[in-house]
Amino acid sequence: ELVYVAGSEGLLQAIDHDGTVRWSRTIRGNQAAPAVADGTVYVISDKEDTLFGLDAATGDDRFRTGLGPTVDHRPAVGADTAYALGYEDGPSLFVVNTETGDVQRTIALGGANSPPIDTNAGVSLADDGVYLTGERGDGRGVFRVG
Repeated sequence: ELVYVAGSEGLLQAIDHDGTVRWSRTIRGNQAAPAVADGTVYVISDKEDTLFGLDAATGDDRFRTGLGPTVDHRPAVGADTAYALGYEDGPSLFVVNTETGDVQRTIALGGANSPPIDTNAGVSLADDGVYLTGERGDGRGVFRVG
């Protein structure tokens, strides 16, 4: 088993149980923890505004998906979908296919009839739902989206 560590200055490393660095690479601007699922490491670059899907064993690119301006939060991964925060005409949640890296859907986190959700902790998955913590209008809380 490997542990994946995002350090300062965008350094991302895969470290073995004995402390051996198996691979290392720089993801410009990233400092959020990566998500790992099914042999893929998912990490956001807020400098390149990209979601990277990396081979967990080698660190090689599986895909790179441009998302427009991104938020430096850990993506969430469930089943065959990755969720990442960004902006497309306002705060948005990008729903990305984990095999291809294609954006399946973009969900606006606010609109004409409701204020946007100002996220402060990223995306979480639970009970077949997608949740954000943050603020909306005058209230703070956990918001189910999608």
